[in-house]
Amino acid sequence: MARNLLAVLLAALAFASAFHAADAQDFNQGNPECIREDASTGILEAAAEVDELSILVAAVEAAGAQDAFEDTSVKVTAFMPTNEAFNDLIAELGLKNVNELLASPLLPNILRYHVVGDPHTADYFVEGVELPTREGDETLQGYDETTIVAANGNATIMKSDVYTCQGVVEVIDKVMLPPSVFDALEGSSNESAGNSTVAVGGGPPVAGGGGGSDGSGEE
Repeated sequence: MARNLLAVLLAALAFASAFHAADAQDFNQGNPECIREDASTGILEAAAEVDELSILVAAVEAAGAQDAFEDTSVKVTAFMPTNEAFNDLIAELGLKNVNELLASPLLPNILRYHVVGDPHTADYFVEGVELPTREGDETLQGYDETTIVAANGNATIMKSDVYTCQGVVEVIDKVMLPPSVFDALEGSSNESAGNSTVAVGGGPPVAGGGGGSDGSGEE
């Protein structure tokens, strides 16, 4: 009986490994060819074509990250905040204008936090899924295929699964801050709100002190 159970477990693990390998292969991970034949536009080139992503494009240029996706064999998921999301962050931080944000030494950390090292479509972002980012060991979390949980609150996917040569783009309504940046900003503010993760109204976990369009009904 024990041997039969072990055999079943090993078979299940083998199936899971094969499934993930096939998934990565479907997205041409590790292959210099584009993610799909009909998606030849680069990630940043695609963003530059959308007016509502102009601040993001400016941020990438200000951070000197134009070559971040030069290696087309490395496919990623890129969460792209809209201009409104950036303006909300500027207001929350009490900055005078976008130029102050673009000049921040924390900008590269923020941008790397929006890039996940593997390509995924929105149906992958279910509750409990961790998404390792390019910002060191910092991760994001999925919740319900439309909500991404970050250190400063929840971001909602406004437009999902836009295929580009180097990966999948998800347009979001919030600039997500990595824990190190969020903690630094909290420590320098005069607000007394903490940064522990809590559940609000039975919805996805929300970082205390963060707002965002998370549909939680938080006041």
